[in-house]
Amino acid sequence: MSQCLDRTLRVVVVGGAGQMGRHTVRALATYDEIERIDIADLDIDRASKLAREVGPKAFAVQANATDRDDLERVFRDVDVVLNTMGPFARFGRLILETALEMGCNYLDIDDDWEATVEAFELDGLAADRNLTAVIGLGMSPGITNLLAVEAGKRLDIVDTALTGWKLASSGVVPEAAYDMPGAGSAAMQHWMLQCSGTVRSWRNGELTDVAPLERGIVNFLSLGKQTVVSCGHPEPITLPRVFPHLIESSNVMSGPDWLFEHVAEIARSYDREEIDLFEAAKLVASAERPADPSLTPKDPFPRVWAYVEGLTGSERRAAVAYLTAWPPYVMGGMTGYPLAVGAKMLALGQIDAKGVSAPEQAVDPRTFFAHLGSLTDPIRPNVDELLVVEMAEPGYVRL
Repeated sequence: MSQCLDRTLRVVVVGGAGQMGRHTVRALATYDEIERIDIADLDIDRASKLAREVGPKAFAVQANATDRDDLERVFRDVDVVLNTMGPFARFGRLILETALEMGCNYLDIDDDWEATVEAFELDGLAADRNLTAVIGLGMSPGITNLLAVEAGKRLDIVDTALTGWKLASSGVVPEAAYDMPGAGSAAMQHWMLQCSGTVRSWRNGELTDVAPLERGIVNFLSLGKQTVVSCGHPEPITLPRVFPHLIESSNVMSGPDWLFEHVAEIARSYDREEIDLFEAAKLVASAERPADPSLTPKDPFPRVWAYVEGLTGSERRAAVAYLTAWPPYVMGGMTGYPLAVGAKMLALGQIDAKGVSAPEQAVDPRTFFAHLGSLTDPIRPNVDELLVVEMAEPGYVRL
Protein backbone atom coordinates (compact mmCIF):
# COMPACT_ATOMS: atom_id res chain seq x y z
CA MET A 1 0.00 0.00 0.00
CA SER A 2 1.30 3.45 -0.89
CA GLN A 3 2.13 5.66 2.07
CA CYS A 4 1.37 8.87 0.12
CA LEU A 5 -2.14 9.73 1.23
CA ASP A 6 -2.67 12.96 -0.72
CA ARG A 7 -5.01 11.10 -3.07
CA THR A 8 -8.30 9.23 -3.18
CA LEU A 9 -8.61 6.39 -0.71
CA ARG A 10 -10.04 2.91 -0.56
CA VAL A 11 -11.53 2.41 2.89
CA VAL A 12 -13.21 -0.38 4.81
CA VAL A 13 -15.67 0.41 7.60
CA VAL A 14 -15.79 -2.40 10.17
CA GLY A 15 -19.30 -2.66 11.59
CA GLY A 16 -20.28 -0.43 8.68
CA ALA A 17 -23.98 -1.26 8.75
CA GLY A 18 -24.30 -0.67 12.50
CA GLN A 19 -25.80 2.27 14.34
CA MET A 20 -22.58 4.32 14.22
CA GLY A 21 -20.96 2.85 11.14
CA ARG A 22 -23.73 3.55 8.68
CA HIS A 23 -23.52 7.27 9.38
CA THR A 24 -19.79 7.12 8.71
CA VAL A 25 -20.51 5.35 5.42
CA ARG A 26 -23.10 7.92 4.38
CA ALA A 27 -20.76 10.82 5.04
CA LEU A 28 -17.84 9.10 3.27
CA ALA A 29 -19.95 8.61 0.16
CA THR A 30 -20.24 12.40 -0.24
CA TYR A 31 -16.45 12.92 -0.35
CA ASP A 32 -14.55 13.05 -3.64
CA GLU A 33 -11.45 11.99 -1.69
CA ILE A 34 -12.97 8.56 -1.03
CA GLU A 35 -12.74 6.21 -4.00
CA ARG A 36 -14.26 3.02 -2.60
CA ILE A 37 -16.08 2.07 0.62
CA ASP A 38 -16.22 -1.57 1.73
CA ILE A 39 -19.01 -2.01 4.27
CA ALA A 40 -17.75 -4.87 6.43
CA ASP A 41 -20.46 -6.41 8.58
CA LEU A 42 -21.41 -9.86 9.82
CA ASP A 43 -24.93 -9.21 8.50
CA ILE A 44 -24.32 -9.19 4.73
CA ASP A 45 -27.98 -8.45 3.93
CA ARG A 46 -27.90 -5.30 6.03
CA ALA A 47 -24.57 -4.25 4.53
CA SER A 48 -25.91 -4.85 1.00
CA LYS A 49 -28.96 -2.73 1.73
CA LEU A 50 -26.73 0.14 2.89
CA ALA A 51 -24.47 -0.21 -0.16
CA ARG A 52 -27.50 0.12 -2.45
CA GLU A 53 -28.64 3.16 -0.49
CA VAL A 54 -25.37 5.12 -0.69
CA GLY A 55 -24.51 4.34 -4.30
CA PRO A 56 -21.77 3.03 -6.59
CA LYS A 57 -18.80 3.73 -4.29
CA ALA A 58 -20.05 1.27 -1.68
CA PHE A 59 -19.66 -2.52 -1.60
CA ALA A 60 -20.95 -4.99 0.97
CA VAL A 61 -18.39 -7.40 2.47
CA GLN A 62 -19.25 -10.07 5.02
CA ALA A 63 -16.77 -10.11 7.89
CA ASN A 64 -16.38 -11.64 11.33
CA ALA A 65 -14.69 -9.06 13.58
CA THR A 66 -13.39 -11.81 15.93
CA ASP A 67 -11.64 -13.83 13.18
CA ARG A 68 -8.11 -12.64 12.29
CA ASP A 69 -8.05 -14.57 9.00
CA ASP A 70 -11.36 -13.03 7.98
CA LEU A 71 -10.12 -9.55 8.87
CA GLU A 72 -6.94 -10.08 6.87
CA ARG A 73 -9.03 -11.01 3.84
CA VAL A 74 -11.18 -7.89 4.20
CA PHE A 75 -8.24 -5.52 4.84
CA ARG A 76 -6.24 -6.66 1.83
CA ASP A 77 -5.83 -3.91 -0.82
CA VAL A 78 -7.43 -1.11 1.24
CA ASP A 79 -5.70 2.09 2.37
CA VAL A 80 -7.55 2.83 5.61
CA VAL A 81 -9.49 0.75 8.14
CA LEU A 82 -12.26 2.68 9.90
CA ASN A 83 -13.43 0.78 12.95
CA THR A 84 -16.90 1.41 14.42
CA MET A 85 -17.22 -1.99 16.10
CA GLY A 86 -17.99 -1.75 19.80
CA PRO A 87 -17.60 -2.52 22.58
CA PHE A 88 -13.94 -1.76 21.86
CA ALA A 89 -12.85 -3.50 25.03
CA ARG A 90 -13.92 -6.68 23.23
CA PHE A 91 -13.16 -5.97 19.56
CA GLY A 92 -10.66 -3.10 19.47
CA ARG A 93 -7.19 -4.64 19.76
CA LEU A 94 -7.62 -7.45 17.24
CA ILE A 95 -8.97 -5.12 14.56
CA LEU A 96 -6.27 -2.49 15.11
CA GLU A 97 -3.43 -5.01 15.25
CA THR A 98 -4.62 -6.80 12.11
CA ALA A 99 -4.99 -3.51 10.23
CA LEU A 100 -1.42 -2.49 11.09
CA GLU A 101 -0.03 -5.91 10.20
CA MET A 102 -1.78 -5.65 6.83
CA GLY A 103 -0.18 -2.24 6.19
CA CYS A 104 -3.38 -0.21 6.61
CA ASN A 105 -3.76 3.17 8.22
CA TYR A 106 -6.44 3.17 10.88
CA LEU A 107 -9.05 5.41 12.53
CA ASP A 108 -11.72 4.45 15.06
CA ILE A 109 -14.33 5.69 17.54
CA ASP A 110 -12.93 3.79 20.53
CA ASP A 111 -14.71 4.99 23.68
CA ASP A 112 -13.42 2.36 26.15
CA TRP A 113 -10.47 3.35 28.35
CA GLU A 114 -9.28 -0.25 28.54
CA ALA A 115 -9.03 -0.54 24.75
CA THR A 116 -7.30 2.84 24.61
CA VAL A 117 -4.55 1.61 26.94
CA GLU A 118 -4.15 -1.51 24.77
CA ALA A 119 -4.05 0.53 21.56
CA PHE A 120 -1.07 2.57 22.72
CA GLU A 121 0.80 -0.71 23.23
CA LEU A 122 0.77 -1.00 19.41
CA ASP A 123 2.37 2.41 18.86
CA GLY A 124 5.74 0.86 18.00
CA LEU A 125 4.19 -1.45 15.39
CA ALA A 126 2.42 1.46 13.70
CA ALA A 127 5.50 3.70 13.80
CA ASP A 128 7.82 0.98 12.48
CA ARG A 129 5.49 0.53 9.50
CA ASN A 130 5.14 4.29 8.96
CA LEU A 131 1.38 4.07 9.51
CA THR A 132 -1.11 6.50 11.00
CA ALA A 133 -3.52 5.24 13.66
CA VAL A 134 -5.86 7.69 15.42
CA ILE A 135 -8.06 6.22 18.13
CA GLY A 136 -11.23 7.74 19.55
CA LEU A 137 -12.25 10.09 16.74
CA GLY A 138 -15.97 10.21 17.46
CA MET A 139 -18.14 12.36 19.70
CA SER A 140 -16.69 11.53 23.12
CA PRO A 141 -13.83 10.95 22.75
CA GLY A 142 -13.08 12.90 19.61
CA ILE A 143 -14.98 16.16 19.49
CA THR A 144 -14.52 16.51 23.25
CA ASN A 145 -10.73 16.15 23.08
CA LEU A 146 -10.43 18.79 20.36
CA LEU A 147 -12.70 21.15 22.29
CA ALA A 148 -10.39 20.74 25.29
CA VAL A 149 -7.40 21.69 23.15
CA GLU A 150 -9.17 24.81 21.91
CA ALA A 151 -10.21 25.81 25.43
CA GLY A 152 -6.67 25.18 26.65
CA LYS A 153 -5.30 27.76 24.22
CA ARG A 154 -6.84 30.45 26.44
CA LEU A 155 -4.59 29.50 29.39
CA ASP A 156 -0.83 29.42 29.92
CA ILE A 157 -1.01 26.28 32.05
CA VAL A 158 -3.85 23.73 32.14
CA ASP A 159 -3.98 21.67 35.33
CA THR A 160 -7.64 20.54 35.26
CA ALA A 161 -9.59 19.25 32.26
CA LEU A 162 -13.16 18.00 32.07
CA THR A 163 -14.79 16.59 28.97
CA GLY A 164 -18.55 16.37 29.23
CA TRP A 165 -21.65 15.13 27.46
CA LYS A 166 -25.30 15.02 28.38
CA LEU A 167 -27.35 11.86 28.42
CA ALA A 168 -29.88 13.39 26.04
CA SER A 169 -27.19 13.39 23.33
CA SER A 170 -26.45 9.68 23.76
CA GLY A 171 -29.65 8.41 22.19
CA VAL A 172 -29.74 6.57 18.87
CA VAL A 173 -32.29 7.33 16.16
CA PRO A 174 -33.70 3.90 15.23
CA GLU A 175 -33.96 2.97 11.55
CA ALA A 176 -36.41 0.16 10.90
CA ALA A 177 -34.61 -0.83 7.69
CA TYR A 178 -31.42 -1.67 9.63
CA ASP A 179 -32.07 -2.06 13.36
CA MET A 180 -33.17 -5.39 14.73
CA PRO A 181 -34.88 -6.01 18.10
CA GLY A 182 -32.45 -5.37 20.91
CA ALA A 183 -30.40 -2.91 18.84
CA GLY A 184 -28.45 -0.50 20.97
CA SER A 185 -27.19 -3.15 23.40
CA ALA A 186 -23.53 -2.48 22.47
CA ALA A 187 -23.87 1.14 23.55
CA MET A 188 -25.66 0.12 26.74
CA GLN A 189 -23.04 -2.52 27.51
CA HIS A 190 -20.31 0.06 27.05
CA TRP A 191 -22.09 2.47 29.38
CA MET A 192 -22.57 -0.17 32.06
CA LEU A 193 -18.89 -1.15 31.91
CA GLN A 194 -17.87 2.50 32.32
CA CYS A 195 -20.26 3.00 35.27
CA SER A 196 -19.30 -0.08 37.27
CA GLY A 197 -16.30 -1.53 39.05
CA THR A 198 -13.35 0.85 38.86
CA VAL A 199 -12.28 3.00 35.93
CA ARG A 200 -8.96 4.58 35.01
CA SER A 201 -8.77 8.33 35.54
CA TRP A 202 -6.16 11.08 36.01
CA ARG A 203 -5.68 12.12 39.62
CA ASN A 204 -2.85 14.00 41.30
CA GLY A 205 -0.87 13.94 38.09
CA GLU A 206 -1.03 10.20 37.43
CA LEU A 207 -3.31 7.46 36.21
CA THR A 208 -5.42 6.08 39.06
CA ASP A 209 -8.21 3.53 39.31
CA VAL A 210 -11.26 5.16 40.89
CA ALA A 211 -14.96 4.47 41.39
CA PRO A 212 -17.22 5.86 38.63
CA LEU A 213 -20.39 7.89 39.19
CA GLU A 214 -18.62 10.42 41.41
CA ARG A 215 -20.35 13.77 41.58
CA GLY A 216 -18.78 17.15 41.00
CA ILE A 217 -19.75 20.81 40.67
CA VAL A 218 -18.61 22.96 37.77
CA ASN A 219 -19.24 26.66 37.09
CA PHE A 220 -20.56 26.55 33.53
CA LEU A 221 -20.86 30.05 32.09
CA SER A 222 -24.32 31.62 32.55
CA LEU A 223 -25.69 28.30 33.85
CA GLY A 224 -23.84 28.81 37.11
CA LYS A 225 -22.97 25.86 39.31
CA GLN A 226 -24.08 22.57 37.80
CA THR A 227 -23.76 18.97 38.96
CA VAL A 228 -21.87 16.46 36.80
CA VAL A 229 -21.26 12.72 37.26
CA SER A 230 -18.10 10.86 36.23
CA CYS A 231 -17.75 7.75 34.10
CA GLY A 232 -14.92 5.78 32.58
CA HIS A 233 -13.74 7.11 29.20
CA PRO A 234 -10.51 7.56 27.23
CA GLU A 235 -10.14 11.33 27.57
CA PRO A 236 -8.41 11.24 31.00
CA ILE A 237 -6.01 8.65 29.55
CA THR A 238 -5.03 10.77 26.55
CA LEU A 239 -5.30 14.46 27.49
CA PRO A 240 -2.16 14.36 29.69
CA ARG A 241 -0.24 13.77 26.46
CA VAL A 242 -0.94 17.35 25.37
CA PHE A 243 -1.34 19.05 28.76
CA PRO A 244 1.97 18.32 30.55
CA HIS A 245 0.97 20.12 33.77
CA LEU A 246 -2.34 18.29 34.13
CA ILE A 247 -3.22 17.34 37.72
CA GLU A 248 -6.82 16.17 37.31
CA SER A 249 -8.95 15.06 34.38
CA SER A 250 -12.33 13.34 34.20
CA ASN A 251 -15.00 12.55 31.67
CA VAL A 252 -18.38 13.55 33.07
CA MET A 253 -22.07 13.27 32.25
CA SER A 254 -25.08 15.44 32.97
CA GLY A 255 -28.67 14.32 33.29
CA PRO A 256 -31.48 13.56 35.74
CA ASP A 257 -30.65 12.25 39.20
CA TRP A 258 -33.23 9.47 39.00
CA LEU A 259 -31.44 7.90 36.02
CA PHE A 260 -27.99 8.04 37.65
CA GLU A 261 -29.44 6.43 40.77
CA HIS A 262 -31.02 3.72 38.61
CA VAL A 263 -27.71 3.05 36.83
CA ALA A 264 -25.82 2.96 40.15
CA GLU A 265 -28.20 0.33 41.52
CA ILE A 266 -27.79 -1.85 38.42
CA ALA A 267 -24.01 -1.38 38.53
CA ARG A 268 -23.94 -2.65 42.12
CA SER A 269 -25.84 -5.77 41.08
CA TYR A 270 -23.46 -6.29 38.16
CA ASP A 271 -20.41 -5.83 40.40
CA ARG A 272 -21.80 -8.44 42.81
CA GLU A 273 -22.21 -10.79 39.81
CA GLU A 274 -25.95 -11.09 40.45
CA ILE A 275 -26.59 -10.24 36.79
CA ASP A 276 -24.43 -10.47 33.65
CA LEU A 277 -23.47 -7.60 31.36
CA PHE A 278 -26.20 -8.30 28.81
CA GLU A 279 -28.92 -8.29 31.48
CA ALA A 280 -27.47 -5.14 33.08
CA ALA A 281 -27.55 -3.37 29.73
CA LYS A 282 -31.16 -4.42 29.15
CA LEU A 283 -32.16 -3.08 32.57
CA VAL A 284 -30.49 0.27 31.85
CA ALA A 285 -32.13 0.52 28.44
CA SER A 286 -35.58 -0.25 29.88
CA ALA A 287 -35.48 2.45 32.55
CA GLU A 288 -38.88 4.17 32.82
CA ARG A 289 -39.02 7.95 33.02
CA PRO A 290 -40.82 9.18 36.16
CA ALA A 291 -44.28 10.64 35.64
CA ASP A 292 -43.43 13.64 37.81
CA PRO A 293 -41.94 16.27 35.43
CA SER A 294 -40.02 17.88 38.29
CA LEU A 295 -37.83 14.78 38.37
CA THR A 296 -36.86 15.14 34.71
CA PRO A 297 -35.81 18.79 34.25
CA LYS A 298 -34.36 19.91 30.93
CA ASP A 299 -30.58 19.52 30.87
CA PRO A 300 -29.12 22.98 30.13
CA PHE A 301 -25.65 21.79 29.05
CA PRO A 302 -24.53 21.73 25.40
CA ARG A 303 -24.53 18.27 23.85
CA VAL A 304 -20.79 17.92 24.42
CA TRP A 305 -18.30 20.37 25.85
CA ALA A 306 -14.91 20.80 27.48
CA TYR A 307 -13.86 22.78 30.54
CA VAL A 308 -10.25 23.55 31.46
CA GLU A 309 -8.83 25.31 34.45
CA GLY A 310 -5.36 26.57 35.27
CA LEU A 311 -3.16 29.65 35.19
CA THR A 312 -2.72 32.67 32.98
CA GLY A 313 0.27 34.39 34.47
CA SER A 314 -0.33 34.10 38.21
CA GLU A 315 -4.12 34.33 37.92
CA ARG A 316 -6.36 31.28 38.13
CA ARG A 317 -8.64 31.12 35.08
CA ALA A 318 -11.00 28.72 33.34
CA ALA A 319 -12.30 28.32 29.79
CA VAL A 320 -15.16 26.41 28.19
CA ALA A 321 -15.52 25.22 24.58
CA TYR A 322 -18.61 23.92 22.79
CA LEU A 323 -20.30 23.91 19.37
CA THR A 324 -23.34 25.83 18.10
CA ALA A 325 -24.54 23.09 15.72
CA TRP A 326 -24.29 19.31 15.55
CA PRO A 327 -24.50 16.53 13.00
CA PRO A 328 -27.99 15.00 12.71
CA TYR A 329 -29.12 11.61 14.06
CA VAL A 330 -28.04 12.40 17.64
CA MET A 331 -25.29 9.99 18.76
CA GLY A 332 -25.15 8.18 15.42
CA GLY A 333 -24.24 11.28 13.43
CA MET A 334 -22.27 12.91 16.23
CA THR A 335 -20.06 9.81 16.47
CA GLY A 336 -20.05 8.49 12.90
CA TYR A 337 -19.52 11.75 11.02
CA PRO A 338 -16.30 12.77 12.84
CA LEU A 339 -14.73 9.46 11.78
CA ALA A 340 -15.57 10.24 8.14
CA VAL A 341 -14.05 13.71 8.57
CA GLY A 342 -10.87 12.02 9.80
CA ALA A 343 -10.71 9.90 6.64
CA LYS A 344 -11.12 13.00 4.48
CA MET A 345 -8.34 14.79 6.38
CA LEU A 346 -6.11 11.73 5.99
CA ALA A 347 -6.70 11.75 2.24
CA LEU A 348 -5.87 15.46 2.07
CA GLY A 349 -2.63 14.97 4.02
CA GLN A 350 -4.04 16.96 6.96
CA ILE A 351 -3.35 14.08 9.37
CA ASP A 352 0.16 12.72 9.07
CA ALA A 353 1.25 11.63 12.57
CA LYS A 354 2.83 8.18 12.57
CA GLY A 355 2.21 5.65 15.30
CA VAL A 356 -0.86 5.41 17.53
CA SER A 357 -2.25 8.80 18.54
CA ALA A 358 -5.26 10.29 20.26
CA PRO A 359 -7.17 12.97 18.31
CA GLU A 360 -5.61 15.81 20.32
CA GLN A 361 -2.14 14.62 19.29
CA ALA A 362 -2.76 14.19 15.56
CA VAL A 363 -5.69 16.37 14.46
CA ASP A 364 -5.73 20.15 14.12
CA PRO A 365 -8.97 21.21 15.85
CA ARG A 366 -9.86 24.17 13.64
CA THR A 367 -9.26 22.21 10.43
CA PHE A 368 -11.38 19.37 11.80
CA PHE A 369 -14.24 21.65 12.86
CA ALA A 370 -14.14 23.45 9.50
CA HIS A 371 -14.81 20.11 7.79
CA LEU A 372 -17.39 19.05 10.39
CA GLY A 373 -19.33 22.29 9.88
CA SER A 374 -20.33 21.11 6.41
CA LEU A 375 -22.13 18.15 8.04
CA THR A 376 -23.93 19.91 10.88
CA ASP A 377 -27.59 20.88 11.00
CA PRO A 378 -27.69 23.76 10.32
CA ILE A 379 -24.51 23.88 8.25
CA ARG A 380 -21.79 26.09 9.73
CA PRO A 381 -19.33 26.76 6.88
CA ASN A 382 -17.36 29.24 9.01
CA VAL A 383 -15.49 27.56 11.87
CA ASP A 384 -15.84 30.69 14.00
CA GLU A 385 -19.63 30.34 13.75
CA LEU A 386 -19.45 26.69 14.83
CA LEU A 387 -16.83 26.75 17.58
CA VAL A 388 -17.33 28.81 20.74
CA VAL A 389 -14.61 29.30 23.37
CA GLU A 390 -15.41 31.49 26.40
CA MET A 391 -13.71 32.34 29.64
CA ALA A 392 -15.47 30.95 32.71
CA GLU A 393 -15.33 31.20 36.48
CA PRO A 394 -12.83 28.66 37.88
CA GLY A 395 -13.92 26.44 40.70
CA TYR A 396 -14.48 22.80 39.68
CA VAL A 397 -14.98 20.72 42.83
CA ARG A 398 -15.14 16.94 43.02
CA LEU A 399 -17.62 15.97 45.75
